[in-house]
Amino acid sequence: MFLVEDALGSKVGLILRCWALFISSLLAAFLIDWRMALLLSPVAPFATLSMSYMGKLVSRAAAENSRLTERSGAILQESVLNVRTVQSCNGQSTMVRRYGEALQRGRWPAVMEHVWTGLFEGLFIFVLYVCSAAGV
Repeated sequence: MFLVEDALGSKVGLILRCWALFISSLLAAFLIDWRMALLLSPVAPFATLSMSYMGKLVSRAAAENSRLTERSGAILQESVLNVRTVQSCNGQSTMVRRYGEALQRGRWPAVMEHVWTGLFEGLFIFVLYVCSAAGV
């Protein structure tokens, strides 16, 4: 029960904080220069949707990366804890090969995590600059 309360409490606080930041920023923008704020207002839904989709893609890639990294960590821990057995049976090369293969499998999700982050942040900045240029 406490885990549910902790998880729900942090999510509700985060959502409230984000909405308060959005509304206060929008209000400040309209008070400073209402024409530029009116022109940039269509960017907000695009930014919200794109960052939400980016979060889903990044979290999926991060979960896969974490699972694969955990597997390589288990191989490393096994070889360190059983160092005498590995050494006496000449299993160093086998353990190094298994560890390298496990790390290699985790490389692609890690790369994709950063690709999605860079792509969506770049797209967001591009749209923001295009709307700003249209206002100037």
